[in-house]
Amino acid sequence: MLGRTGKLKDDKAYFFSNAMFDWTEEEYDKFMKAHIDYIFENAVPKTLVKEVFEKLRQEGHKIIIITARDKEVYRCENAYETSKKLFVKNNIKYDKLLVACHDKVPECKENKIDIFIDDRVDTCKNVSSAFITTLVMNALDTIII
Repeated sequence: MLGRTGKLKDDKAYFFSNAMFDWTEEEYDKFMKAHIDYIFENAVPKTLVKEVFEKLRQEGHKIIIITARDKEVYRCENAYETSKKLFVKNNIKYDKLLVACHDKVPECKENKIDIFIDDRVDTCKNVSSAFITTLVMNALDTIII
């Protein structure tokens, strides 16, 4: 499918990108359009996400999911519905789903987020600069405060 090697170029790159693999923009676009809905709908939620969300909701917290998934970068034609399918499939309850949010600070402020959890350190640093408490969920499913 890919005209290049498709070899891993940068194992620190987040998600699929032409920075991660030896892909041209055209190859990246072709791959994403062909596979992104399947990838997003069949992603495996991090360990204990369902349980943590349920506990937080029982304590009266609202769960607002803020994702960068979109049509432009991720080539996901309907990011909202695709994301929603993942949560329904895994019986993960939430109160609000926001997509196409690359800069999460404005959404956090608008939705009065008091605790923000993400798997990207750079995103947490950006959100914490707005004086919002952040927790980083790393690749080992450990929360770092």
